[in-house]
Amino acid sequence: MKNRLSGKTEVNGNVAWLYKDFIHNPDSQGFNGLNWDINADWKPLEQIKLNLHSSQRIKDPSDSGGYILVSNFGLGYEHHWLVDRFSTLVDYSYITEDYKHQSNGRKDQSNLLSLTFNYDYRPSINFKLKLQWNTMHSNKDTDVFYIGPNYDHAVERTLGYNDSAIIFMTQVQI
Repeated sequence: MKNRLSGKTEVNGNVAWLYKDFIHNPDSQGFNGLNWDINADWKPLEQIKLNLHSSQRIKDPSDSGGYILVSNFGLGYEHHWLVDRFSTLVDYSYITEDYKHQSNGRKDQSNLLSLTFNYDYRPSINFKLKLQWNTMHSNKDTDVFYIGPNYDHAVERTLGYNDSAIIFMTQVQI
């Protein structure tokens, strides 16, 4: 669904009822629920754009069965400077991963914040510098998974992280 509500507001979205069985893992319970991907933009001024975004989807199960319900809620602010050649974007997303129908009851929460500087040198040449901070916290301290030919070797990993990244991109259209 794509809808321009006014000259300043646009909403894009996909909403679906999803039914999914995991045929390769008979111990996994299927998923029956709502999936969505919704994006709303509002441009109060020509050089400013506010963005609300939300999504929900499922990830296939791990070896422990069940499925992972991923929900994302976010807000973005984009500002164009210098006659549309230079822009900045600040974006925040709150992401949850709920491990459904698994014995450990694990729930993860992530916060993703990014600041992007975008410069159009020419119509066919673009430079981007992105600063990104990502934190993940879980209600569990560790997670155990099994590897090996018979899945008999247990590996325990610590959950949670606090990452940051600096990303430089160049796009050239030929």
